[in-house]
Amino acid sequence: MLFRSQEASYNAASILQDLATQADGLKPGCQVVWGGGEPTLSPRFEPINQLLTTLPAIRKVRVLSNSLKFSGQLEALLADPRFHLVTSIDAGTDETFKAIRGKGDIPTVLSNLHRYQARMDDPRRLTIKYILQPGNQGSAELAAFVEQVKQADLMKSLFQIGRAHV
Repeated sequence: MLFRSQEASYNAASILQDLATQADGLKPGCQVVWGGGEPTLSPRFEPINQLLTTLPAIRKVRVLSNSLKFSGQLEALLADPRFHLVTSIDAGTDETFKAIRGKGDIPTVLSNLHRYQARMDDPRRLTIKYILQPGNQGSAELAAFVEQVKQADLMKSLFQIGRAHV
């Protein structure tokens, strides 16, 4: 079964703008997390992020991306130290990656992450996740993941290891 991502029915830019103008709206140091589907594919991605860069209350913006497709817009945003990227890989081999993700391959994702990280002043603004679940928790798969990350020169990233709630 194929699921198609749909745009949200609300206007996030309008909501942010309204919050920014209210006295009790956006508090200094607030954080924004972009997720749900692939945010870089949204036609609203660029305008919302342009707005976020103008709001002084915003301290951090985390973009949750699968990094399957390189985004020049995201790359440009990552030059701003407030922007962070989180990508879940969850595999060490392409076979397992395709079984879990359904499409794409690890070398492409890691190449994109390497390009993104090159724009960051601090490599720890990139978080690489590995969610343990049936099919990807074996020692060989985990060792292959570590080797792939080493070869992509991404070992200075942050890593988040978690367990799927199955």
